[in-house]
Amino acid sequence: MRQDNPLAKKDNDIRNKKTFVSGVVAMCVNVALAVLKIVCGALFGAISIIADGLNNLSDCGNNVVVIVGAKMSAKPADKEHPYGHARGEYVTAMVVAFSILVLAAELLLESAEKIYTGATAEFSTISIVVLSVGIAAKLLMFFFNRRTGKKYEAEIPLAIAADSIGDAISSALVLIGLIVSHFSGFSLDGYIGCLIALIIAISGIKIIKRTVSELLGESPNKQLTDEIKRTLLSYEGVFGIHDLAVHNYVNKLYASVHVEVNADITVLAAHELIDKIEKDFEQNTDISLTIHMDPVVLDDPAASLAKSKIEDVLSSLDGDFNMHDFRYIAGVKPKAIFEITVPYEKNTAESQKAIAAALDNALGENMTFSFTVEHELIR
Repeated sequence: MRQDNPLAKKDNDIRNKKTFVSGVVAMCVNVALAVLKIVCGALFGAISIIADGLNNLSDCGNNVVVIVGAKMSAKPADKEHPYGHARGEYVTAMVVAFSILVLAAELLLESAEKIYTGATAEFSTISIVVLSVGIAAKLLMFFFNRRTGKKYEAEIPLAIAADSIGDAISSALVLIGLIVSHFSGFSLDGYIGCLIALIIAISGIKIIKRTVSELLGESPNKQLTDEIKRTLLSYEGVFGIHDLAVHNYVNKLYASVHVEVNADITVLAAHELIDKIEKDFEQNTDISLTIHMDPVVLDDPAASLAKSKIEDVLSSLDGDFNMHDFRYIAGVKPKAIFEITVPYEKNTAESQKAIAAALDNALGENMTFSFTVEHELIR
């Protein structure tokens, strides 16, 4: 396997350790920032600084959830969970996201009250220093966790990174608000608090959206599926593939595919080829692959000509139509039986009618057709 191959095996032990470290580092930083900001905000009557500190304090609780979730996700498969516990990462990310939304609602209410009462915050050099330190710390956390999350394809560090950049923006707004209020005489403290609450809420919604998409089973990465196809077609004796499906369990993928082999070879030879491919994937990738063997006739000139004519008709239509499972029944009026896949943007019923009309118009006098249309499982 090439080093840049998306199929290459990953070290899941290191991935779990990095995720755990991300949670611990984040918790330590958030504890320190929370204490500094809450004390500073209380001393100088700045609700926006206190809100920023409470945000960090809530992050500490989230970090505990993250640490526990990382440990849970690293547990091996058992009788109740034969596919492992790695999807616990998604549960952890959801808990973090919902706690972020609760915090945002609380801060919004507190800030609105500050606007209503008209209370002002006292400007101080200490406040400026504390907020500047907080911004720098959160930016460092953002880059550290984003790099870890992308490198090891881990949801938890990415969730921490999203929260960190939101915190950095929040602290920057508080800092700007204090400076503007000091020189303009108009208190922006409560308004900045409301803005921070909205930023925090958006961060939580983004985490939920991304995590829900993963839980629902989103389409696999195109680079990954392209590499699976390329690898399968590189085996001698494989003449085509279709119906590739990939299911993601975070640190393990389960895939199934139909592989076309020469109908003239023996069942034993075909089984040995399929068995070799499945074992190669198991040993060299994080994919558990199950293959369905499809025998195809390769040396029938009439069948090859009929297939070529049908492919020409399909290519002339407006749509990305792919034919597979082609069978040819000879006779006075031969019959072609096949399946067609279409992108999800296409309606299968409408595609069926359009294809049938085009085939009847082009080849209907010399051939009959029986086919089904279904959506592509992958992009």
